[in-house]
Amino acid sequence: MKLKYIPNVLSVIRLTLVGVFATVFFGVQSDTGMRAALIVFAVAEVTDVADGFLARRYGWITDAGKILDPLADKLMQCTALTCLTISRMIPVWYAAPYILKELVMLCGGFIIIRKRKIVVVSNIFGKGAAVMFFATICAAMLISKPYQPAIPWQINALCAVSLGLTVLALVMYGFEYVFVRPKKKSDPDNSGEESKQ
Repeated sequence: MKLKYIPNVLSVIRLTLVGVFATVFFGVQSDTGMRAALIVFAVAEVTDVADGFLARRYGWITDAGKILDPLADKLMQCTALTCLTISRMIPVWYAAPYILKELVMLCGGFIIIRKRKIVVVSNIFGKGAAVMFFATICAAMLISKPYQPAIPWQINALCAVSLGLTVLALVMYGFEYVFVRPKKKSDPDNSGEESKQ
């Protein structure tokens, strides 16, 4: 196997873990099962960071990877949100707009790849939102209990901050890829700049 396919392998592993997470989460509704689901989620996030680092650091970017990576990432996030919402461990007002945002990002990313031949890369706002999302999901799985009467205030607070960062990241992505980058690409003084980023 060529080294450049390692990020793709990690993405496939993450896709497999989506089903594993849901199975463990709903299959063992206990503290032990919740910890096991948390470990699966954490491992998936580690593979996400690893394949992104390898792809950027060594240029191991393939056409398949451009699809597999965001697909695996969004599926895991949406699956975790769905499972936690069904079990009433996080509020619906957090999960619904977050899932909508992920779908918009996924579709928008594919359109940009197809039409402009560039990959949407994370910026500081996206990275901040991703870290906060990970922290929120992990905290919910550690603090909240399935089908509890009320969601702990700590989780509601984390969800509010995470959702705020998510909306900010979406706005900044839209500004960058709809207004800033197309302008740079059409500017004759910046010819070739797009391919260097």
